[in-house]
Amino acid sequence: MRIHQALAGLALATCAALAAAGEWTDLVAVPAIELTTERFKRIDLDIDQVRGRWVRISADVGDARVRSVFTVQAFSGTDLRIEERLVFTPPSRCTPVLGTARCSAAVQIPAAARRAIATIYYERLPATVTDIRVEVARRQLAEPAGSRARLIELVDRIQQSYWRSSEVDWAALRPVILAPMEIPLDIDPVPLRVKALVERLPGNSHTHLRPTPGADAVAPLATANKPLCQTIRPGIARLVLPATPLSPDLRQEDYVAAAHDCLLGEPRGTRWIVDLRGHGGGNSDTTIAALAPLLPAGKLLTWIDGRGEQKPVVLTSRGVETGGELPPAPRFDPASFPQVLGARSDAPVVVWLGKRCASACEAAAVALDSRAGVRTVGEPTAGLATANALIKVSAEWDLALTVARMRDARGVAIEDRVQPRLPLSTTAVEDIAALFEPQ
Repeated sequence: MRIHQALAGLALATCAALAAAGEWTDLVAVPAIELTTERFKRIDLDIDQVRGRWVRISADVGDARVRSVFTVQAFSGTDLRIEERLVFTPPSRCTPVLGTARCSAAVQIPAAARRAIATIYYERLPATVTDIRVEVARRQLAEPAGSRARLIELVDRIQQSYWRSSEVDWAALRPVILAPMEIPLDIDPVPLRVKALVERLPGNSHTHLRPTPGADAVAPLATANKPLCQTIRPGIARLVLPATPLSPDLRQEDYVAAAHDCLLGEPRGTRWIVDLRGHGGGNSDTTIAALAPLLPAGKLLTWIDGRGEQKPVVLTSRGVETGGELPPAPRFDPASFPQVLGARSDAPVVVWLGKRCASACEAAAVALDSRAGVRTVGEPTAGLATANALIKVSAEWDLALTVARMRDARGVAIEDRVQPRLPLSTTAVEDIAALFEPQ
């Protein structure tokens, strides 16, 4: 996250004497801040009070459903330049409490740090963030028993599976990641070490820690994650695909069903604009299954892992098979899928791409481009055209690990971004609909 603005106009209560109950002691306490025009606030920390210590930021946010990101960062210089950043907390964890949420993030500030900051980001404005605390650990102890064995197992798996593992000097890196660490009692060191490992891997832009979806993940599909259908003019319709849900099967199946209802609800012969500009990623199997009416059976693309092993992605009457295997959970109604598959595969299609189309979206764009009668237009995609595998790091954290690169159905490697065949910068859907007219 880029740093834009200091926290101004707040009376920060800096504790001169560190005395508090529990494992943490207040360093900065602010009753509330109002976010009106800026989603981002920064708190500058006294480097002499935090250097070499564990630091945590926490606060209450108004709505547990709104994206919140808290960080603690330390830099080797004083100008907050990204290239001088020494540490950056894993993504903050938010615990829902009666509709609100308590969010927190923690990290150890290196002894070499010359500047440290804590930051708050809240997606929706206006907002009030309350009970903001920046704390330091009162004491640090040896690593909890069992954490080292867990970490070794994870490092082994990452070394075996990472898509560019052959480029890593594991003999030098492993001792750094597995070195003993002193840590507060209520901090799990394993996610922190995994994050430190990821930051040292080449080609790591698609690899990241993410919070494990909570119990609310099985709620009905949110509007923001629901495919939308729009008639542009007689004979031309638009399907807008957002990012797929991160949650379990119920929402995934609702996502696929909504897309199928759209594609099959219009008359045969309808020309389709598949709008992928806002699809920020998620599950490629779900996205491709959602597009099954537009796709004939057959190979759509191929994943190639770090060992060179090829796993073709093939659309069959059973579903989306990767390397001959189906996903571990259904993404559709298996009984109706054979009737849905290819039901509109003769329809002319324009695939509308943009820079927010990432990961699973890029796989879907490549899959659609494998069939006749499809034209990709718009802007280059985000450049995350790689496959991730989900690895459980702890009860609260998962690691999305990049394990393979992509080739299209013709065997052409997809390097970085998916490039549209017709570059266009328009945001007007009528401009896209006009592409169906004789030129």
